[in-house]
Amino acid sequence: MTPPSRRGRALLVGAVLLLGLAPFLPAVGGEFLNWDDDRFVVENPLVRGASLAHLKAIFGAPHFEAYHPLHLASYLVDHRLFGDWAPGYRLHNLLLYLVCLELLRRLLLRLGVPFAAALFGTALFALHPLHVEAVVWVSARKETLSLAFFLGSALCYLGAASWRERRMWVAALLFGAALLSKTSTVVLPLVLVAAESALGRRTLRQSLVRALPLVGLAAAVGLYVVGLWQANEMVRPLPEGGLFGRAALVCKTYGHHLLKLVAPLDLGPVYPTSGLGRFDRLAALGAVGLVALGLGSWRARSPFVRLGALWLLVALLPVANLVPVYFVVQDRYAFIPSVAVALVGSALALRLAEATPSVRRVGVAAGAALCLAFAALSARQAHAWRSNESLWRLAVLSQPEAYFAHLGLGHTLRKTRRFEEAVTVYARAVSLEPRWPWARVALCLADVDRRDLGRTDGSRAARVERELARAWGRAEASIERSVALLGEGLLRCAQVAEGRAFELLPPRPADLLAAASRWTAAGQGQVALRHLAQVGEPARSGAAWHELDAQALALLGRHDVARAALRRSLALEPRPAAALLRSARALLALGRPELARLYLEAVPRGAAEGPSEAPPATLPAPRGP
Repeated sequence: MTPPSRRGRALLVGAVLLLGLAPFLPAVGGEFLNWDDDRFVVENPLVRGASLAHLKAIFGAPHFEAYHPLHLASYLVDHRLFGDWAPGYRLHNLLLYLVCLELLRRLLLRLGVPFAAALFGTALFALHPLHVEAVVWVSARKETLSLAFFLGSALCYLGAASWRERRMWVAALLFGAALLSKTSTVVLPLVLVAAESALGRRTLRQSLVRALPLVGLAAAVGLYVVGLWQANEMVRPLPEGGLFGRAALVCKTYGHHLLKLVAPLDLGPVYPTSGLGRFDRLAALGAVGLVALGLGSWRARSPFVRLGALWLLVALLPVANLVPVYFVVQDRYAFIPSVAVALVGSALALRLAEATPSVRRVGVAAGAALCLAFAALSARQAHAWRSNESLWRLAVLSQPEAYFAHLGLGHTLRKTRRFEEAVTVYARAVSLEPRWPWARVALCLADVDRRDLGRTDGSRAARVERELARAWGRAEASIERSVALLGEGLLRCAQVAEGRAFELLPPRPADLLAAASRWTAAGQGQVALRHLAQVGEPARSGAAWHELDAQALALLGRHDVARAALRRSLALEPRPAAALLRSARALLALGRPELARLYLEAVPRGAAEGPSEAPPATLPAPRGP
């Protein structure tokens, strides 16, 4: 077969690159998302202007828990060209991806892959569904930008014989730009060492010595990033189980990314975060995958398969949770590591070129089918990233156990004033992670919105949110806020404020009894019982505890048990009939007839009522334990 002419090659390259972009086009017309686009772009004053002052502010300090100034500076160009027109920002991402594809194709050629095999490897990489998040999401600009600098640096480095050549210094500058776009590119020196040693161009020792200047830069940046993460609470506590738990987490991380690279199904913007330190099936898959990658990098016959295995092993290290990060796995974390797909695809194409014609035909058909399957999955995924609702509905559908998927859908529904649906979705998020505050706060605010649906101003939820935020760091202020919210009948928000107070300052028995009294006055027997269950001895044996227990049980309709509990309270601290009658009148005034009846039934038969007194405005607080 006659090889194509230079012009024919250029047409083939152009066709493959443009076809590689086609599945991502449905997302170009989408909107800014409520998943970081708001804080990175829409509400970020740093990128809303193109002046020297803006650049100084961007480069002068870390922003958004990271230091990636080139990423943020790229939005200055967008804002100057497109203003607040989201499709322009998405188109910029797509053009950067096109640059990445061409640089990848050239890097494969530089590594020694023939033209046709390099083209197939590039196409396989271009169409991979795992890339949709990195390519079409405006806030993921750092992925395409950093990969372009990463590949450009590798291309220059591998084309230079020594540090005396200008190309080597260009490689160092491009590496610096990659680090200023996304710091997980610190692995580039190790990738370059792997490339030179796997392809037999230099010994491992020679490759390491040659890459030492880049290794030093990467090490300094890596230490800075870990410190920055810790300062901004982006590092998770270590999983339970000590060294075994950490090993399980690393294996699960590799297992997740390997599984999504091989079978990119059920992709989503977020994934579940429970059971991090548990060695389960995914961790076992990761352990097997790590062994397979290790053997492949050592025993594989094809140098490109060896390099692919090494590339994947090394490039996943920054996101392998050796230092556990906040979002344990995300699709975009595998963007740079997925270059291994192009390397392995190129090796398979080379092997196919040496096969018999019949095997070659089957192989070409299988390769075409794989590309078409990737394209279809990518197009479906890209369409979901067009809008907030389509994205979060897909997220909940694909990852029903993901807390942040439900949180994102709840925020979207609340913004579009579908408060009933939002309350249901937030409640599901709370059930998934009861200890985390975001869904609890959002649930109570959505409940306020739902109550105020008929109002014209709709400002009460905003006021409640401001008041909760002001009190959030102080236990006493949070209790005061809880009492005020109970007075407004906003029970869910009162629970959130009270729960925050008890998180800040573990409650004493007297605090729990006072809380139980407030909740019985509000008619919430179940909440009161939960507080009473936390009271220990000796307060649990006191008259006040039994009285509140009786009230809570009566609210739940358990009258026989409630009467017995009140008898125990009165046995410990007897009260005259007049006092019981005054309590009954006070409870009637509060609208609690079921509790008033409890006290009336405790009055001895034939007892005379004492001097009449005006009923108190609130339920009498329990006497001390």
